[in-house]
Amino acid sequence: GQELHDSIGQQLTGIEFMTEVLEQKLNSKSLTEASYAAKITSLVSQTTGQARDLAKGLDPLDLDASNLLPALDALAATTEHLFGSSCRFKCDKPVPINDTSLAINLFRIAQEAITNAIRHGKAKNILIELVSNTYESILTVKSDGLDFPDVQDRNKGMGLKIMDYRAGIIDGSLNIRKGADGGTIVACVFPNRNANHNGG
Repeated sequence: GQELHDSIGQQLTGIEFMTEVLEQKLNSKSLTEASYAAKITSLVSQTTGQARDLAKGLDPLDLDASNLLPALDALAATTEHLFGSSCRFKCDKPVPINDTSLAINLFRIAQEAITNAIRHGKAKNILIELVSNTYESILTVKSDGLDFPDVQDRNKGMGLKIMDYRAGIIDGSLNIRKGADGGTIVACVFPNRNANHNGG
């Protein structure tokens, strides 16, 4: 994400500047091509903004235990902006997120599940949801579109190994199943870190 922001973002900014200069020169000569240069400048500016949004979604700044919820909300907004699919984040009650590693791994699992839903499932509607009870919490990413491949294809890529690995890091488990109305549900169940430490 940071590399995208630093390298591609910088190059796009340079292109935007050059097209602005070209537009000004064409305008000074009253050439009709100036309008085309203006359109190019506008398109490059929009692309630069999208690259910045994407970089934030890929590598959210200062993600820690305190701001996972706004980061997931921003991920949903970025997904809508970049891919045109409806994507919402829902969290009705507070969920205990007590360390940065937990926050980062949950964010990455949600991110990978969304990528799979769009790239492989052609999803048009995605819901990220975080719920909690006394002892455990569940992060789910529900999507419509194509059904999830058979379980035997689980180890053939699509980021599933990465999601499994991240779930293991937080002492959780990953479950992927077909939704009741089709599509796919990715669920990561993980223990609340303070569940076994009632005195803390």
